[in-house]
Amino acid sequence: MDARKIRTRFGRTIALLALYPWITSQAAAVDFSLAQIDGLRADLHLCGAVVTGSADVGAQDGVGINGGWSSATVDGSEWIDFDFDEPQRGVRFDVGVAYDLDGDGISGRTLVEAFDASGASLGFQFIQGHSVHDLGALYGPTPMSRVRLTAIGDGIRLENFGYDALGTIDVDLRGGGDADPIYTSPTVCGVHMVGSSQVYYEDSNGGAAGGLGVVGGASHLMLDGSEWVRLEFPFPVDELVLDSQLHTLDGDFWYGEAVLFAYDASGSSLGSMSIGRHSLFGGPLYQSLDVADSLGVSGIAEIEIYSLGDARRLDRVRYAPEPTVGAVAALLALAALARRRSRSAVEAPR
Repeated sequence: MDARKIRTRFGRTIALLALYPWITSQAAAVDFSLAQIDGLRADLHLCGAVVTGSADVGAQDGVGINGGWSSATVDGSEWIDFDFDEPQRGVRFDVGVAYDLDGDGISGRTLVEAFDASGASLGFQFIQGHSVHDLGALYGPTPMSRVRLTAIGDGIRLENFGYDALGTIDVDLRGGGDADPIYTSPTVCGVHMVGSSQVYYEDSNGGAAGGLGVVGGASHLMLDGSEWVRLEFPFPVDELVLDSQLHTLDGDFWYGEAVLFAYDASGSSLGSMSIGRHSLFGGPLYQSLDVADSLGVSGIAEIEIYSLGDARRLDRVRYAPEPTVGAVAALLALAALARRRSRSAVEAPR
C-alpha cells in the first residue's frame, strides 16, 4: 500500500475517533421541579416517572408521603417509589429539606434501593442531609428502571429530580398535579413556557379539563384570539410531538388555526407552518402534530405558536434529544472528510 493510502486511512481513523463521543452520545441532562405540585395523589405520573408511595403522595412545595410527622415529607418509615417509563441513567434527587426526627444528630437519613432495566435490585445505599444526591455516583452508569427511597427515622422533602434522558420525555399537561395553575412562565418537565400573558397550567386529576393555555381571551385554558405561547427545550431535539384539542371561534370550519415557528439553539429560524384542522361536522377536534417531521428539521431548541383567532388547548408534549441526527450528521461529516482527503490524495503532486 502506498504512502498516500496509508495517510488517507490514518486520517479517517483519527476523524472517527474525534467524532466518536458525539456519535455515541445518547443522553441529555434534564431536571424537573417538584415544587410546583400541590395536593394528594394515590399516584403521580410526572416527567417520565410514575410516583407512588407507602401512602398517598403528598405535594406541598416539594414531594413527600401523606401521614406521619408531615404530609410534605417522607418520614418515619415511609417510602416513595419513582418508576421510570424507560430505564434512565444519572438519576438524581434534590433533598431540599432534611429533618433529624430521631434526635441522633443526622438529618434526613434515607435508605436507597435502585433497580436495573430488568427489575433486578442493584443493592442498597444510604444518603443523608439536604443536597443533590447523584445515584449515578453511587451505582455507576447502569440504567435504572426504578428507585425507592425509604426514610430511616428522619424526614426529607424532595424538591427536584432529574436524569440523563436516554429516550422520549413525555410531558402530560393534563396530569401535572397543579392545584394553583396560573404561572407567569412555568418550567414543566424541563420545558420552559412563556406566553403573551400568564401561562395557565391545570391538572385534570382535580376534576377539571386539564391542559395548558394562556390567561385571557375566551378561556384561560386555551390559546385563543391573538395569544401566543413559546416552548423552550432544555436541549436541541429532533423528536417533538404536540397533542392538542382544537376549537373554532370564527366559524370558518377551521379548528385551532395557528402558525408555528421553530428555532435552533442560536435563535436562527428552522421554518414555520400553518397548523389546525378543517371540519364541516363540528368539534372539538384533536391533533397530534409531529413538528420535526412536518418541518423536516432537527435541532429544535424552541417553538412559538401564534393563534389566528381560533382556540387550542395543549395537552401533551413529547420530546427527545437528537442522538440519531447527531450520529447521522457525524457520519456524513466523516464521509465528507474522507472524500476531501481522497481528492487531496489524488490531486497531490507526486
